[in-house]
Amino acid sequence: MEIKQNPIIIKNKNFKSVLIKVVFPFETILEEIPIAELLPKIIGWTNKKYPKEGDFKIAKIKRSIASLGTLHRRYGKTSFIEFNLLLPDPKIIKEDIMPNTIKFLMETIYHPNVVNNEFANDIYQQEMRILKQGGIKARKDIYSLASINVLKEIDNLGYITNNAIDKPELIKKITNKKLYQFYEKVILNNSPQFFIMGDVSEEQIQSLFQPYIKKIVSFNTDYNLYLTKVKTKEIDEEGDFNQSLLSVVYNIKDIKEEDHSKIYMIGNLLASRTSAILQENLRDKNGLTYAARVKPRARSATFIITALTDKDSKEKVLKQIDKSLEDLKDEKRVQPLLTRIIEMQEKDMLRNRDKKYIIFDNEIDKILQIAPTEEESFQESQKITSKDIKKMTEQFDLQLIYFLKGVKNEK
Repeated sequence: MEIKQNPIIIKNKNFKSVLIKVVFPFETILEEIPIAELLPKIIGWTNKKYPKEGDFKIAKIKRSIASLGTLHRRYGKTSFIEFNLLLPDPKIIKEDIMPNTIKFLMETIYHPNVVNNEFANDIYQQEMRILKQGGIKARKDIYSLASINVLKEIDNLGYITNNAIDKPELIKKITNKKLYQFYEKVILNNSPQFFIMGDVSEEQIQSLFQPYIKKIVSFNTDYNLYLTKVKTKEIDEEGDFNQSLLSVVYNIKDIKEEDHSKIYMIGNLLASRTSAILQENLRDKNGLTYAARVKPRARSATFIITALTDKDSKEKVLKQIDKSLEDLKDEKRVQPLLTRIIEMQEKDMLRNRDKKYIIFDNEIDKILQIAPTEEESFQESQKITSKDIKKMTEQFDLQLIYFLKGVKNEK
């Protein structure tokens, strides 16, 4: 896709602030995923002019910057590094802060704290330690460890698990010099897309951002990486936990883009504030679990159900998970639940109209073709019937049964 308008201004007079997002899209390369996760933790917190975090914070305050943050997002084979800035509406504070603020933002992006083509060593080493510790901590949490092991079994493309948490050995391949080379590729030699929301002067915005626009921003918007089913497996492992955990993974056969909303609705029917078929079968009627969750992964054509239980209840929990999916085929039962979910979604949507970040991100995700707006998603939800849910559930194909048996009390 090509975005021929840059910057994009979203006019909004409802808030006393201006939001700015600078987006650098780039192709996801498997071996670069851990570096892409690290880069936003390095830049955006200091720059060449203010190499110490304390001085950088003071500089932000002097420029009336309420917040400045960085983010890495990944969809399919396209990734984004984003810089997010919040500042008060200049009309409210009666001061033209935009020129100095934008200059500071762009200096932070294009002139980071770098010496001899390497980022400041103290910040680099600190963030590398945190990255490593994240992987260690993940393996001490039963949910995270199970997720790592489950995704390893089903990811036959590599894009889901090729990251610092799932594969900590990849961190060892990162060097400061490689990190800077990656920064050169995705930031310095790239062209950003600018988004601004607020009651701003279009003429001023154009003049402030035009010097940084090198070319038309283009990127791949095929964000789906549908995993193909591998041979059905059943894996039993032991872990140093008091609890035990069962994860059941389904591959969604013959999935289409228009099925995504139905898959997320199935997630709501099984485990949400207004419908909890899964909890009803597992906990309320049978006392088999005190926690259950679902993970609809429509973009990868998978659906994961996870339940905490005791070490002797695997087969009983599995039976109730099967029953929960069968319950979704009961059209008379499901239709009133759909109505309740849609009513709750409408209330959430109305509340979110007062939340500037959600409005801003909704508009941007629609432009980038990542997702429809919340209102468009709601309209799709309204069309879903119990017959659609039954048909969609029939496309669930069992792929993996993973049981992590807690043996801590046995030692």
